[in-house]
Amino acid sequence: MSPTGPSDKIYVTNRTKNKLLTLTTDGTLISTFTDPELSSPQAVHVTPSEQVLVCGNYSNTLRWIVMEEKNWQLWLHRKMD
Repeated sequence: MSPTGPSDKIYVTNRTKNKLLTLTTDGTLISTFTDPELSSPQAVHVTPSEQVLVCGNYSNTLRWIVMEEKNWQLWLHRKMD
């Protein structure tokens, strides 16, 4: 959930489908983020300004993404050694 107090969003990874899902607190799907270079996403962190950091376990990558008008914008792609 968002760290900024009460939030209407829950961020969930689907490792087998390589997706980051955004849900409402009642479980309704808001959006889906996919990236061909994000394999087995996990370890989601949400900043106070609702920027999302997600790590790809198999791809050894870090993504910094931001929701802008219901579309995900990729801000950073970092390959981890």
